[in-house]
Amino acid sequence: MNGLLQRAITAVFFVLVMVGCLFVGPVIFAVLFGLITALCLWEYLQMTLTIENDSHSTFRKVLALLIGMLPYVFVAGSKLGFIDSSAELISGILLWTVPLFFLLFIYELFAAAKNPISNVAHIILGIVYISIPFALLVLIAYRTGTFDTSVILGMLLLTWANDTGAYLIGSQVGKTPLLPRISPKKTWEGSLGGVALGLFVAYLLSLFLTNLSLQ
Repeated sequence: MNGLLQRAITAVFFVLVMVGCLFVGPVIFAVLFGLITALCLWEYLQMTLTIENDSHSTFRKVLALLIGMLPYVFVAGSKLGFIDSSAELISGILLWTVPLFFLLFIYELFAAAKNPISNVAHIILGIVYISIPFALLVLIAYRTGTFDTSVILGMLLLTWANDTGAYLIGSQVGKTPLLPRISPKKTWEGSLGGVALGLFVAYLLSLFLTNLSLQ
């Protein structure tokens, strides 16, 4: 019971922080999700690049983090007005990212890594899996041309509703494993509960937020 209460308090705290930063303004929003992107990317690199465990390990992760953050930084910088146009955004990404990818290959060769291709592949996957989706989140926030908090708020609420429904239903009636190799405690019943609560919250959002429809 204490563990559940602690999880609930932690969840409420992070919800308040995220929603509060969302409504303060676009700069705070960009900084917050930039920090989240960096933390997620760093955790991913900690899991995937530990196979080397050599003297270059920390530098490799820091270099990968800096390169991985580029898509988010360029997109957020463009929307906040630090980069003037989409043409400059694209050229900036290409100008910095492509040479840095080659730098990764060169670094792995000089570091005499055991798995150089695997290391670079993990870094690229981290960018595709983490950094680019968060960059797309910034684009979604500006889908109407100006910073729109309702879209991001709706996405966050749907995500939390899905997680809550999956946990409540799965912990009570979950019997059938979903993907035991990846997450032994996840069940089909919990997943369906998450979908059901997510759809219900989506319906409520369509009633109160007129610019968010069910279509």
